[in-house]
Amino acid sequence: MIHHQQIHLIQKKQLLLKTITELDFTGFVDAPPSDPNLPEYARTMIINQQKMLKQLNGLLRVASELLTEQKTFDDSFEQRQREHLLVITGLPESTEQQPMDRAASDNRNVRQILNELNIDRCLPSAVFRLGKQREPGSKPRPIKVQFPCTAAVVEALRNKKKLVGGKFKGINIRKSMTKEELSKRNELIEICKQKRLSTKFDFVVYAGEVMLRSEIPKFKQNLKNLPQNNINF
Repeated sequence: MIHHQQIHLIQKKQLLLKTITELDFTGFVDAPPSDPNLPEYARTMIINQQKMLKQLNGLLRVASELLTEQKTFDDSFEQRQREHLLVITGLPESTEQQPMDRAASDNRNVRQILNELNIDRCLPSAVFRLGKQREPGSKPRPIKVQFPCTAAVVEALRNKKKLVGGKFKGINIRKSMTKEELSKRNELIEICKQKRLSTKFDFVVYAGEVMLRSEIPKFKQNLKNLPQNNINF
């Protein structure tokens, strides 16, 4: 799990990289001034400034390369952290009065869900709600579940059908996403809703696409027929 301070630091690095890459040195003149009427002291000053700008340009290029490498590392690190996270949505908020009692209630409910999903590889290392407590009757906050191994997340996603129609009906699980991925997913969900309303057909969001539920078996078969395909459903 990435600490909020780490996320803030990554964002500051990304802003610095964006600022550096937007600097424009195309108007930089690398030749000494040619005006014969220019005083010698002014000519010397301009030449020195040009040298400093040239050195600064070189330093900024190096800084940009280093920050790009760091951003790649940060993105990779964040991706590895997300692979240990499972997101549960739709689980009602606890009505307990004390904060620790509410947290304990969420923990118990999450473990019941994991039992339903037949997860026995490891115990979750952290269970927490996202965001501040909301007013009663509001949409429940998502829950993030962190595991010490990625296999538990993969297994939970593979077995999520077990939640359909049972005592956890209406509760969904998904992988942890970036803001961009979550935004794209929300767009697909909205498109899916509109298609359902306009056609009355059973459209769903599946594998990053909006399709009829009846087309899923064919879609999966087509993927299996692709060479060197290793996608698990």
